[in-house]
Amino acid sequence: MLLTAGYFVATDGLLYWAHRILHRKWLFRHIHWVHHRWTCPTAFTSAAMHPVEFATYQSVMLVPLFFYPIPVVGLIAVLVYQNTIAMVDHSGVDLRSWLPWQPPARFHDDHHVYFHVNYGQTLGVWDRLFGTWRRRGRMYGVSIFGGKGAADRGDAGAR
Repeated sequence: MLLTAGYFVATDGLLYWAHRILHRKWLFRHIHWVHHRWTCPTAFTSAAMHPVEFATYQSVMLVPLFFYPIPVVGLIAVLVYQNTIAMVDHSGVDLRSWLPWQPPARFHDDHHVYFHVNYGQTLGVWDRLFGTWRRRGRMYGVSIFGGKGAADRGDAGAR
């Protein structure tokens, strides 16, 4: 159980960083934009991506298994959970999880609307920890990179 939990947390953190890196200007415009064509995502959007993005995410999940063996049942549980959450997060349905670590589906819908914010997959902790959780009073958009948003007119002088 502990090995499975470690694999889950580690791969979720790696998925956060892979996703965040895909939001760098060049990578976003040439690779990740394929996925972001849908600002109102559907469950099918979770699998709609550039082949490089697909290979990146699959590598994040597979490469650690060569160094960090976990029980097969644990691996299946993690993969089913993460892929189910990906489909729910892209469903366009505003669902809330009873799991305390799971952000609501609206969290990822906001990612598709505001683009460079809310990168996390199944744990909200990464966006909280690294300051990329969407905040009110900030401007976000396809051309505002960095995940923290730009100051809006109301708080232009605030730092």
